[in-house]
Amino acid sequence: MRRDYKILFSTLLLFLPLFTVRAQKAEHSFEFLNIPATPHTIANGGFSLTYVAGNSGIAFDNPALFGEETSGLLFLSYLNYMSGVHSVNTLYGRPVNDRGTWAIGMRAMHYGKMEAFDKNNIAMGSFTATDAALQGLFSYDLSSKLRGGLALKLIYSNIESYNAFAVAVDAGVSYYDGEKGLSIGAALTNAGVTIKGFHDKKTAPAWDLRLGYSQSLSHAPFRFHLTAYGLNPKIFQYRGDEQKWLQRTLRHLTLGVEYFMDERFWLGVGYNPRLAQDLKHLNGNFFSGLSLGGGFSHDFFRIGAAVTRYHPSGLSFVISLATNFGNDEFIF
Repeated sequence: MRRDYKILFSTLLLFLPLFTVRAQKAEHSFEFLNIPATPHTIANGGFSLTYVAGNSGIAFDNPALFGEETSGLLFLSYLNYMSGVHSVNTLYGRPVNDRGTWAIGMRAMHYGKMEAFDKNNIAMGSFTATDAALQGLFSYDLSSKLRGGLALKLIYSNIESYNAFAVAVDAGVSYYDGEKGLSIGAALTNAGVTIKGFHDKKTAPAWDLRLGYSQSLSHAPFRFHLTAYGLNPKIFQYRGDEQKWLQRTLRHLTLGVEYFMDERFWLGVGYNPRLAQDLKHLNGNFFSGLSLGGGFSHDFFRIGAAVTRYHPSGLSFVISLATNFGNDEFIF
């Protein structure tokens, strides 16, 4: 036990140089990488850094969450972000040996048709915009309770006739103690460089440092989630002169409560203070910042759905399917 905590603490220290040295301006590109890809993620408030059984898609949030228990599952999800904006995500992986696993994933977001106008406000027809990312992932069990993961992303963005390319890395650790129902996760996300920008200025991907904590109750079917995100120093200082310290701090936290009747059924509700604050300025209602999700597992498939609000004009929803694909034998 003490050895696991020492390894976890040492691994977290590896993030500190990146946390302090790679500070960037508040302007970032490829923000679609921060949009949730799974019902569990949305139901937890928008981020999932900690262990969720049988959900391989949360590896998009923390590569250390993909392991032998989720290998062999083909994950698919569809997100209706808002009117005309849609996202699809897929992930699949296999064991490498008794400790390692690999996976390959794809994320794509299409923004629909938009009208183009020249500087004199004369219509020039329509155009489309698309973002996509292809990623390869490898995770390794450092001990029976601690796992590390690394993901390499090739990122592409297109707006009308303009294109941009970038390369980014996710690095994460996950500590899970099933007997105590305790899960701790940390991830450095989207740390990379823009190879080709839309213009001469190359805006870097929106890198971030995130920490997560989850705890299940021993005598009740509930699990509580707390996630801190936006710990990139420049992001954390953003709007610092406009808000009180407490409001600014809450913008970097999400809360989630999960109810699981058994291993086959779950319900979750989450709260994102940043969404609530932002939607309040856009005439949002009492439910702004809240999210709701649920799922069902069968021997051969797992389905899930979640809903939240990113804009006062309508709800956003995601549905997912994970199914067994191949067998559980090692391929190497």
